[in-house]
Parts: sequence; C-alpha cells; structure tokens
Amino acid sequence: HVVTNLPQALRNGVKNPVDKSESLTDRLGKDGVQDAANEFESGTVSLSDDDAGRSLVSLENMAPNRPAQRCITITYDGTILPVSVHIAASASGDVADYLLVDVERGTGGAYESCEGFSPAATVFAGRLGDLVGDRGVELGAMRNEGDTMTFRFTFDLADENEAAGRSGSVDFVWEAVPL
Repeated sequence: HVVTNLPQALRNGVKNPVDKSESLTDRLGKDGVQDAANEFESGTVSLSDDDAGRSLVSLENMAPNRPAQRCITITYDGTILPVSVHIAASASGDVADYLLVDVERGTGGAYESCEGFSPAATVFAGRLGDLVGDRGVELGAMRNEGDTMTFRFTFDLADENEAAGRSGSVDFVWEAVPL
C-alpha cells in the first residue's frame, strides 16, 4: 500500500520528517519530483494489431500448392522498453502437422491486403505444429512505444497423402517479453 501511494505522495509534496522547514519537493524541483514518482510506478506491456478482432485467415478447401497469404500489423502500446515480440499458436483438430506456414517480417501491407508488403526477413518457416507451444518463435525487438511490425503469413497444405481430409482451427498468440 505504501509503494502504491508513494508516486502520488511525491507529487503532492514531501517535507523532511526531521526538519519540517526542508522540502524534498523544493529541493528536487517539479521535474525531479516527477522523475522520482515515475521510478515507483509500474510499467505496462501491451500489443495490439490491426485485425479488429477478425480471424487472420479462413482456409476452406485447401489443396497443396495453392497458398493463401495474409498480412497483419502489430503495434507496441506498452511503456516497458525494449521488448522481444513472440508468436505462438494453439491448435485444435488434426491439420497442424500438415499446414505449412511461412512468416515474414517486413514493411507495407496491412490486415485487409498484403499489397505493398516488402519482406525484410523470414522469421518462421515450418509446420503449424512447430509453432504450438509455450513461447513459440521470437520475431524481433520493439524499442519504442508505438513501434510497429508487419508480418506476411503464407499458408499451404503439405503435398502428402496424409494431409487429405484434415481439419482444425488455430489461435495465434502474440507476446511481448521485456528484454
């Protein structure tokens, strides 16, 4: 409770308990008090994306060698910097081991269209089942509040007889981990 109330108490003004004529607020000045108060406030870690709650992709009647591409832009809204951005997946059904996924980081493109997307790096290439897990794959670092990253996902069904008739769903989970 004391630490929770400390930032506001500092902002309200603090007198020396031994010598009431001495003021910590006067000694530090307004900016110094604000800096001291900020030291006791917790930061935030927050990511948002441009999908407005919609599914990244719906892949009905997939066939090998007929890939689908979708883009998404992630924005860092937190105050703790820098952070490492990770993606993981949770999947249901039996398609995860047969769905090939490439994830590229780049610029341009957005949720509605990958038009103008220019890749800078491939950050994942493998089967969806490889993304399922605790921390998934590291995608890169964000160093400033408001930083963005755009990703292009390419989905394709493995050209294997066992892939026929498979189905399932996937949730992609974005995570920002303080460095």
